[in-house]
Amino acid sequence: MTAGRRRSEIGFALVELLVSVCLGLVALAAVPIAARVAGAMTALARDGTVAVTAAQTKIEELIVAGNTAIGGQDEPTAATASFTRTWHVEPSDPRTPARSLTATVEWGDGAHRITLESFTW
Repeated sequence: MTAGRRRSEIGFALVELLVSVCLGLVALAAVPIAARVAGAMTALARDGTVAVTAAQTKIEELIVAGNTAIGGQDEPTAATASFTRTWHVEPSDPRTPARSLTATVEWGDGAHRITLESFTW
């Protein structure tokens, strides 16, 4: 025995060891859940990027076409999800040649939607 210490104070007790092992196991159990959530958020961000790109492409097509299309709908191809893109062109002010362009992309059975608006002369 060490001078000044009792035998019960030397090293870890079995209870302390069991508590630390249990806490470690709880922490390890959370890792797969965090990985699953991170994967889902990454997929949502990827699909959102594809949707914004599809809407922006349609707005640019409408500007180049001279705003002659009144509206329409299509399904742009993407490997990640099923997208539906709708667009329309409306006069923003009857006294000017300005037009309001709107493109909306929906995915995930309509659970997610992105709308871009622009104005052109």
